[in-house]
Order: sequence, then C-alpha cells, then structure tokens
Amino acid sequence: MKVIKKIGALAVVSAIILSAAGCSDDTQWIAKSGERTYPTGLYISNMMNAYQNAMYMVEDMSKDVLKQEIEGVSSSQWITDNAKEMLAEQIALQTICDEKGIQLSEEEKQTINSQWSAQWKDVSKVYEKNGVARSSVELATELSYLNTKLFDKLYGENGETPVSEEELKAKYEEEYVKLGLISITIPSEQELPEGATEEEIAQAKKDHEEKVAQAKQEADKWFDLAKAAVETGQEFGVVIDQYRASLMTDPTTYEPTENKGVDNYRLYPTEGYFEEGYIDQFKNSTIGEVGRVETERYIYIFVHYDQYEDPEDFNTMKSSLLHSLKDDEFNKMLDDKAAQQQVEYNEKAFNKYTPKEIKF
Repeated sequence: MKVIKKIGALAVVSAIILSAAGCSDDTQWIAKSGERTYPTGLYISNMMNAYQNAMYMVEDMSKDVLKQEIEGVSSSQWITDNAKEMLAEQIALQTICDEKGIQLSEEEKQTINSQWSAQWKDVSKVYEKNGVARSSVELATELSYLNTKLFDKLYGENGETPVSEEELKAKYEEEYVKLGLISITIPSEQELPEGATEEEIAQAKKDHEEKVAQAKQEADKWFDLAKAAVETGQEFGVVIDQYRASLMTDPTTYEPTENKGVDNYRLYPTEGYFEEGYIDQFKNSTIGEVGRVETERYIYIFVHYDQYEDPEDFNTMKSSLLHSLKDDEFNKMLDDKAAQQQVEYNEKAFNKYTPKEIKF
C-alpha cells in the first residue's frame, strides 16, 4: 500500500470531514464507512509512518522536523495530509475488497497475529505512548495483506485483467540488464581550503592526475585479465573473485563464490544504479564478451549476460515487474474510490491527534 504520495483526493476527504464535525465527543474512532468503524489508532499509526518519512524529506535532518517545510507546506501539514490520505485509501481498499468478496483466510489472520505476538514486546512502548493499540497495528497489517490480494485479483495470472507474459518480458528487458561487474573508482579531486596558493593548487592537480592514472592502469590490468580468462573459456566470475580478494588486507581470507563465480552475475536496474547516460553502453554490448565503460566516477569492467539464460531471474522479478506496470493504475483506482465513497470522519479525533503529539 502507498505510504507517501502527493496530495490528490484530500480536498474531497476534507469536505466530508467538515460535514462530520460535532458528531461525537468520542475520539476512539476516526472514521465510519458502512458498517465498519475504524479506530483512531490506525490513523495515528499512519501519522507515525508519515512522520518517519518526513525526517528524510526535510532540508536539514539535524533540525526539528516540524519547524521545516516539505514540498511547499509545513512539515506538520504534510504529515497530516499524508496520514489522512492513507486512511482514505485504506478505507477505499477495504470497501473494494468487500465488494469483490476478498477476505483474509484464517491462516493469514493467524500469521498476522503471530507476527505481532513475536515483536509486540519490542515495539509496544513506542506505539502505546502514542495511543496505538496492538489491534490497530494488526488492522494496518491486515489491510496491507488485502492490498496484495486485491492487486493479484486484478492483475495476477488468473486476475480480472491479467498482464501477459509478453508485457512482463518487455518490461524486464527495459528495466534490467544482467552483468558480471568489476567497478574501479576514479579518485575525485582534492578540496582545497579557501586561499590556497597557486603552488598548492598545482600540486593538488598533479596528485589527482597521478591517482587517476593509477586507477586507469588498475582497470587496464583487470580488463586484460578478464579478457584472457573469458577467451580461454574461464568464467568471468572467477576474475571478479580475484579482484575482490585483491582489495582485502589479507587476500587469502577471501571466500570465493560458489559455482565457479557464476553467482557473481546479477541483474542491475537500468535506472538509478549507473550514472545517467551510460546504460546503453552496457545493454548494447555483445553478450559474452568483456567490455569496459568509463564514467565520471567509475571504470567498469564487465560481461553482459543473457538475462533469460537462468529462468529463475525472470521468475523472481515477475512480481516487481507487475507492480511497475500496474501500480499507477491501481493507485488511481484507490484515489478515485476514496474521492467517491461516503465516509464519516471524526474531526474531533483529527484535532486531538496531531504530529506535534507524536513521540519516538
């Protein structure tokens, strides 16, 4: 289930909140929809999650989160908006599941119960001091399970609108490349203090050029070793093991990977891992041949492998690929339902429980 997203359906939700003002002095419930009543602890739990995410989104993590802004609004407002929106989506999710007859099995309920039984002793203090009962966090987990079941009901292999194998494979080829990889860092330039002399600047430049030359010589060495190994029928993964061992103080303590280094080959994402603008050099390289790519920060010695050679690679990624294809559509469905459904929200509870009361 989504935890962080930009404000969308909140305007509609807020209108419903205003219509519910003054309904009750009870702040133990946060929302009512149909025959279901949702505990305030669910909303507070959402707020705790949003608060933790806010800690990483403010400009200065060393300062008070609530005294800063996120995305043009106060952090407090951002946390509140996200917690409210997540609550609306949770209710929408439950409503859709009720309509489609999707429920948790007794085994799934027992799994959730056992999960929280095992860890409640360790986490109960932080939840309880914020007014969140174990039943509320179990409800949040149940909704997370329902989220998965609804997604599978819609898009899974036997779902209402299943995604074809061809679509999954196209996404797989777009988002991943399988490589054996050695990465050698290109040293960055030394930062000199303000007022450094021309002599100091010149010496720093000379030192940097020497270090870069050494890195390139190291890359040349491993490229030649890799090329010789692969051309004689050896696994490039063995060379990767040798490289990793060379980085250790005592290379003899390094434990090589199993399967003659083949376990060193893995799928890399085409976005976010390598520096922008270089991925095509990996994807367009000849499968099975040793290649070399030099970016601003790294020199890569690599071999490009067929990402279908091991069927398990594709099978393992199917769930992730499915979400990559359908998450936006799924989330829009929840947003649309949240905007349309009739829900009574407890404004008194919203006013009572705010980000400034959250304690970690």
